Amino acid sequence: MPDHITQPNQTTNYHAYLLRLWREEGGDWRVSLQSTRTGERFGFADLQTAVQFIAQTLRQGESQ
Repeated sequence: MPDHITQPNQTTNYHAYLLRLWREEGGDWRVSLQSTRTGERFGFADLQTAVQFIAQTLRQGESQ
């Protein structure tokens, strides 16, 4: 029997993002997160800002 993951009915209880990291000319790293549910892409100048975005998203889900 294959293993599978079932997603909760409420979208605020499950978040999945595709994380992309790349280095710009000049050495600065850039980050993007793409929602696997909606396909929406979010761009960030650094990893810390991306993590802050995720934390904020989770806090918003808790308040709903």
